Amino acid sequence: MLSKKKYRTVIFYKDYFEKFFVIQSAKVKAKIIWTVELIEEIEIALRIKEEYEHESKK
Repeated sequence: MLSKKKYRTVIFYKDYFEKFFVIQSAKVKAKIIWTVELIEEIEIALRIKEEYEHESKK
């Protein structure tokens, strides 16, 4: 199995997410978890940020 590299950590504010998450169906919970993992693992946002910072210094 391939190990997944994380580029960021998702942090939730207070207990709002937990209260929302526990009342969801199993299908919705799976979709939420998939989305959060995608946010943590996708690299493209970092490249866009770096390019933006590079362009703004010109």
